[in-house]
Amino acid sequence: MNGKISLAVTLAFIIALSSFIPFYEEYRVPNVWEINNDPFFQKISQIENEKLFIIGGSAVGQLNSTYINKIISDKFSNYIVYNLAYNADIPTQRLNSLESTIFTNPKIVFYGISYWSLSDYYNIGNSNDPLQSLFKNNFEINPKATTLNAFRTILGNNAELFPSENYVSETTPFFPYSEDQMKINEQSKLYLDIEITIKKVHQNPSNSEQLIALQDTIETLQKNKVKVVIFTVPLHQSFLDVIPKNDKIIFNETLENLSQKYGVNIYDFTNSYSNQNIWKDSYHVALNQNSLVYTEDIVQMIIEESP
Repeated sequence: MNGKISLAVTLAFIIALSSFIPFYEEYRVPNVWEINNDPFFQKISQIENEKLFIIGGSAVGQLNSTYINKIISDKFSNYIVYNLAYNADIPTQRLNSLESTIFTNPKIVFYGISYWSLSDYYNIGNSNDPLQSLFKNNFEINPKATTLNAFRTILGNNAELFPSENYVSETTPFFPYSEDQMKINEQSKLYLDIEITIKKVHQNPSNSEQLIALQDTIETLQKNKVKVVIFTVPLHQSFLDVIPKNDKIIFNETLENLSQKYGVNIYDFTNSYSNQNIWKDSYHVALNQNSLVYTEDIVQMIIEESP
């Protein structure tokens, strides 16, 4: 009897998972964490160290914050670096969390962006959408863990049937990690949906809600005497190959305009590791000891920009 029950549960799980994935693809929206009132900010506001923040989406979340702090603390004993990345970060959402960011009085904010950051692809739905809430724990990075978390929420007292695999670092409080993010995959396994990718990277600066929000973010931080540095996150060659040439030109021109208008330094890592064997997928460097080159370059950027 127990064997039949186990089989039934397994089959139900497989059927439910196959149903969830098409829904996710159709209603693909940013998985934004409600961080503005998170106690994390109150906690670190009381820390005397000079605070440096790295913000951005999942590609920023893949940085090794422990390694970053080890190197930075050796060079600047009073500095501590926090990676405030969350999945599918976009400037319109990040702008809404600036109040808490500024409250902690950071010295520098490093913002990691890419083509999708300035695209309006993610401007669909709203934060109250039930499908968005269901997949708020990072489906794009870790579909297995996200689906398990969804089932745990639905099952309530029976959640132990689907234990969580995620853990959160003290210096990366809004980005859950799992073993899937640490695996370096072979080139042939770097799945890429070309049609969706082209939509995600389309640049339209004359009507870009995200660009306006990014500009507002820079202005707000600078008005509060916070230094802003922008860097572009790295992409695998398979991703770069499908980006239309015109979108590349517009994106680079937009970065140049931002640099001139606001006096911000911009570090471009877009093509830096495109053919190296360090990738989890086509737009996420694996969080792995053998892929530290990305993190090391971010460390060097921090050192160059720190007083």
